[in-house]
Amino acid sequence: MHRLCACFLFVTLAFLFSDNSSEILKNVRETVAARIKRSANYTCVQTIDRSYFVSAKDLLPGCAFESQTPIRKEIMHDRLRLDVAVSKGQEIYSWHGENQFSTSAIDSVVRTGPISSGGFVGYLQNIFLNAGVQFTYTGESLNNQESVYGFTYTVPLPVSHYHVQAKQGSLAVPFHGSFSAFTKNFELASLEVIADKIPDASDLCSIDTEMNYQVAHISGTDALIPALFSLRIDNSSHVYTVSRNEYSQCREFRGESTLRFDDADSAKQSAPVSAAPTEWLPAGLMLHIALRTPIDEKTAYTGDPVEGVLLESVKVSGDKTTIPKGASLKGLITRLEDRYEPERHYYIKIEFDRLSFGNAAFLLHAVHRPSGKEAEKLYFLYGEPLPLSITDQLRNGTIIFDSRHLRLDRRFSGLWETLPPAAEAVAATSGR
Repeated sequence: MHRLCACFLFVTLAFLFSDNSSEILKNVRETVAARIKRSANYTCVQTIDRSYFVSAKDLLPGCAFESQTPIRKEIMHDRLRLDVAVSKGQEIYSWHGENQFSTSAIDSVVRTGPISSGGFVGYLQNIFLNAGVQFTYTGESLNNQESVYGFTYTVPLPVSHYHVQAKQGSLAVPFHGSFSAFTKNFELASLEVIADKIPDASDLCSIDTEMNYQVAHISGTDALIPALFSLRIDNSSHVYTVSRNEYSQCREFRGESTLRFDDADSAKQSAPVSAAPTEWLPAGLMLHIALRTPIDEKTAYTGDPVEGVLLESVKVSGDKTTIPKGASLKGLITRLEDRYEPERHYYIKIEFDRLSFGNAAFLLHAVHRPSGKEAEKLYFLYGEPLPLSITDQLRNGTIIFDSRHLRLDRRFSGLWETLPPAAEAVAATSGR
């Protein structure tokens, strides 16, 4: 009799526990869904800090050796600053210095190094709003001294919207992970996403993403947005990268084509801007430009705006236009890397896209062209003749500094050559 009662009690408690966890999950999913539905369109500044490591051992390529690389050395570091907007349930990106959005996916903005999107909307919709996801309750614990519910989950391939890039295009993969939600209000606190069964064609061995969430008050509405976002990737060449993302200056996004962030006074409205230029300067112009924006490795990010001034007048071939000395140029840092091998040095790429003087304004795409002396300065670092990979970098507009520190001021000048505009750039300006 006692044994029967004990078993009945156990079954009853197990039933209540299971029933309670289902109710907890239901509340968490409904809370996340409500946040996504009610969130106004908003935009944030995203800063990314990326470190690149390689195995200290000589290993054959392939993911089978991934677990044998506990000792790593850092070979490179870079930092990026972007604007991300969430509009109509989609995430769109631009460099922070562009002050405008198009419909760009993040991999069309950031073209080198590890990058990921989905922390605002994509993961949440796939995990909490779609059917076919499996959940397991793991109990209560503490997160920064606050009580949270814990769950693990699995998203099988048929319902997964997680994609990785491969040479033949974007490939869907299944994934799993865990999340926590505060016991006091069922708000999402953290989320981990681990990719499964990554195709060999991607050259990736592992992808692990962790996010901590916050509720931000934006334009009278509480929005669920990431506070911190970390991404760890290991590839078949044993290059291990750690990306740390932070989000700040979140505010309402009304869909204007131009948007400016002013750190000094974020509450003030942006000043009116003049109409954007639509006429392109022809390819082949050589522009002697001096910087007007100081660049320091301690404070500069890829994506930051840069201004320059024309040091010599330029005649536009086949046109009556002469661009005078003193014309202003605006552009972006599109690459800034601190490299540690063979010795410490820096890669930086500055691209100019606007030129103005008086009432005239033009679009352009100008990249740096090295002089013979600039190339000779790299012999000590890379040997003579320079490796083909380095000469390719120089031809593509990258400036390489053989130095332990990078500080450029108004004394820095060089030659930039205008290139034909990309097809997507022409399409964007013709639509204005």
